[in-house]
Amino acid sequence: MNLDVKKIINRYQDGDSMKQIACEVGVSPSKVRKILITAGELQSKLSREINKLYDAGYSVAQISEITGHSKKWINNNLPYSKGLYKEENATENAQRIRNHRVLKKTKKK
Repeated sequence: MNLDVKKIINRYQDGDSMKQIACEVGVSPSKVRKILITAGELQSKLSREINKLYDAGYSVAQISEITGHSKKWINNNLPYSKGLYKEENATENAQRIRNHRVLKKTKKK
């Protein structure tokens, strides 16, 4: 599965809901949200504050204590830091892992 990030962003800019986009693309609404946050398309005052604290070196746990939100909520509102899962232009290591999984599946058969 390759995600078309540009399509997600364009659909959001056209006014489609995250839920509609998620259904069409085949991912969860939270993944669409995270993609939009990473692309800078979805921001709020609180998300900007979270990013500011995170960039200043605060941990997710510390930000959770400061803001009163759960660690899960904080993580869901931070941009991706290592890239998207199953992205078309995978890192060398991600591609190696994918190749290994394919090899492993073929050996089981």
